[in-house]
Amino acid sequence: MEETSGEDGGDVITRVAGCKFGGWPTWHLTEPWEFRCRECDTPMRLLFTVASDHTTRITVGRWGDLRVFSCPRDIRHGYELDVH
Repeated sequence: MEETSGEDGGDVITRVAGCKFGGWPTWHLTEPWEFRCRECDTPMRLLFTVASDHTTRITVGRWGDLRVFSCPRDIRHGYELDVH
């Protein structure tokens, strides 16, 4: 489930100029779904997000986010990348 804080609905506690470590992913383009590890089928956790941002002049896709998910059971299981 998505949780938000701050007036703009953003995660203002953990987000710094287009980067966010941990927390939860946003689902502004699609319905939420769960990334699962390809090795052990464990639900993956959001490791970090790089968001399009005017301050840093970073643009991801068509003004979206690059999200990296990791397996909480074993770091050797790899990562899932998602442009949202």
